[in-house]
Amino acid sequence: MGLVTIANILLGFFACAVTSLACGLLAVRSLRMELGRWECVCLGYMIGSAISSTITLAIAWLSLAREGVFLSLSVLAVVVLWRLAPWLRSLSVQGMAPGHGSLRLYHWGFGAAWVVYGVIYFRYALAPEMSPDGAMYHLGLVNLWNHAHQMYRIADMYAALPDGIEMLFLFAFSIGRHSAAALVHFSFLMLLPWMMVLYGVRFGISRGAAPCAAILVFVTPLVGWDGSVAYNDVALAAVVFATVYLLQMWRSDKRTGYLVASSLLAGYAFTIKYTGGFVLLLVMATVLWELRRDSLRRQVKTLVITIAMMSLTPLPYLARNWVWYHDPIAFFGNSIFRNPNFHVSFEEEYARSQRHLNGVSWSELPRELTLGGSKLEQNLGPVYILAPIAVLGLLWPESRFLVIAAVIVGASYLGNVSARFLIPVLPFVLIAMAFVLSRLPRGAWLLGALSVAQLVMSLPWVTKYTHVPKIPYPGLNQVWWSVALRAEPEERYLARQSDAYVMSREIESRVPEGETVLSLGGGFLQSYTTRFVMDIQRSAEAEKARDLLYANRNSGSDAARRFTAVFPEARARQLLILQTATDSGMWSVTEIRLWHGNQRIAPPPVQNLDAFPNPWDIGLAFDGLNATRWRSWEHLRPGMRIGVRFPSTQPIDRVDVLANDFQWFSTLDIRIQTETGQWLCPVSARWRFDPPADLRKQATEALKRQGIHYVLISQSAPFEETFRDNLPAWGMHMVVSTKEATLYQIY
Repeated sequence: MGLVTIANILLGFFACAVTSLACGLLAVRSLRMELGRWECVCLGYMIGSAISSTITLAIAWLSLAREGVFLSLSVLAVVVLWRLAPWLRSLSVQGMAPGHGSLRLYHWGFGAAWVVYGVIYFRYALAPEMSPDGAMYHLGLVNLWNHAHQMYRIADMYAALPDGIEMLFLFAFSIGRHSAAALVHFSFLMLLPWMMVLYGVRFGISRGAAPCAAILVFVTPLVGWDGSVAYNDVALAAVVFATVYLLQMWRSDKRTGYLVASSLLAGYAFTIKYTGGFVLLLVMATVLWELRRDSLRRQVKTLVITIAMMSLTPLPYLARNWVWYHDPIAFFGNSIFRNPNFHVSFEEEYARSQRHLNGVSWSELPRELTLGGSKLEQNLGPVYILAPIAVLGLLWPESRFLVIAAVIVGASYLGNVSARFLIPVLPFVLIAMAFVLSRLPRGAWLLGALSVAQLVMSLPWVTKYTHVPKIPYPGLNQVWWSVALRAEPEERYLARQSDAYVMSREIESRVPEGETVLSLGGGFLQSYTTRFVMDIQRSAEAEKARDLLYANRNSGSDAARRFTAVFPEARARQLLILQTATDSGMWSVTEIRLWHGNQRIAPPPVQNLDAFPNPWDIGLAFDGLNATRWRSWEHLRPGMRIGVRFPSTQPIDRVDVLANDFQWFSTLDIRIQTETGQWLCPVSARWRFDPPADLRKQATEALKRQGIHYVLISQSAPFEETFRDNLPAWGMHMVVSTKEATLYQIY
């Protein structure tokens, strides 16, 4: 990966940040938005991030994603900022509509909290990146694209998601690697509370409610941790809040510039995370409501502008997914946009597991999210017990829109109950909650007490002992300045902290360029190796590779089953195999063999084969290999079928359907169509057992034909010993082993 210095890291972050700010300020000035100086900086940075992310995407598609290109852009951005500096200095500091009270930007409590916790978060963001998702796929994909200097198709579920923040990471990563990308996310964390304070001043959230809410959100340990690593939840929260901020300004005076910027950011939120798409609904619903009494011409014009701006940033990703994955919203929507890249069964299981994470029930969520429990890995903290008070904000016009925004944006939480999926909702809920509390007698004192309590409870050296709230590993209290400033070399620190890092560097040195490694059970960090490691759960291709290994692990001792259907001798035009059962299992077929007497009939060309579902793999049922198999990759239901059309009529009197698993739940109905068009049913049909046949080496040979010559097996992988103790039977030998995983090569 090369030696990365603090100077490289800071330069990478600065180059990306200054480009975003320059793009944003240009947009603000071009759209003639009346903003205060600090509003310009905060909201401009959000708008500019959307623009620079899209520019980076174009650069990556043009195969120009190189350090020199990004540095050149940043130099241009510095020139732009220098030219815009007089205009920016001329703007009002207050940043509020006429008639509002003066803005106290440097309120001591908020300012002190922002500085103290900002330093803590900066230290963590500067430290070597080893967050689970950040080091695995957020920066894993960025690492692969940076190495290739372009964005290219990767068979992985996360590669199919829009990359709104990952493009900013790519910009910074190309110069300063992992920590530079983490600092980009950190910049959104630092600006979010300022936007909350500015919102309170502009829209009359008085009595200290907005600064209090900003403190409560900013010092929440989960928010601070997430915003200090290469994740995207805090960036999404900041962009969504900026969207609502600008939408409120449009509601106040209907300037087109505000709506253009708000719509652009709403589209950008969708590219950060699919769940950000709910803010698109909020913007559209608000526009329709506000225009309900306007002329038809104005309605049409405004809607066209809104939809056009919403589409600017998402459209490239939707088009990319349509071309690369045959599904614009991949890796979701597979039952609508059927494709060979992602299985319907995987999508269904993934969605179910996220809705019921670790078996948590809806009744358990209030405690799990606030006081903590045994099922959710993260929680928000005790202060959020008061969050339901925000509903009372519907009674006041100042907070009503915030509550509505929280409900619509928060609807995405129904799909994933992890605590960090609530981060985009917190600014709205907390401002509304604080505003309601501020209306109480001595409300200012209550808000002050809440702020102090949250500040104390959230200190890293306090949470280290109280474990309330729960902090993701490694927490903010586990990284010191010596680590962040590289007094201990980054490579040594990561090797000491993470066995997955050690294996990733071994893969980098031992696996040839361009080779793919199949991973069973993890044990690697994709952001620290440029060799693509295919996780067995993240694409159809990976699931089929996993199936080759696990389905054949006991083939030497387990019998197979064969369904034989005998027909009166006839010349067949077509063969149809129907599945009539309903079950939670899948339909799988190892081989289909056609017979005339004792002579086996060669299968027709693959273009004459069909199946529903999963027609793309039906050739596996006719390839003559018992180690491979066709699977429905959907739960059994009537209507599933396999069809064969013969180029010319073919004499057939027997059909064998082989299955390596017992398929007790499968019910087959086999028919042939004669040359006269008549459909014949078999005169006899039954299941029987075949003797065992060791197919393990045939399975790894099939992997080699797919271009996979290396297999990484974690010690936590199911049946790990089945591979480790029988390497010759699999045709593999060990390349290298670490404490938690072993790399094998297929010979």
